[in-house]
Amino acid sequence: MDRELQVPIQEEGRFSISRLQASVYTLEVRVNSDRVQQYNITVPAPDDDLEA
Repeated sequence: MDRELQVPIQEEGRFSISRLQASVYTLEVRVNSDRVQQYNITVPAPDDDLEA
């Protein structure tokens, strides 16, 4: 699923994306519209047990 969301970044560098279904996503980060970095992000199902 390609959502092409543009998410505002808070002053301290934090951001939030809500209402994602359990899946693996690619987070693409652009810095000054030049440099691009990609990260694979796994969103677990609501009933998954997470250990930190």
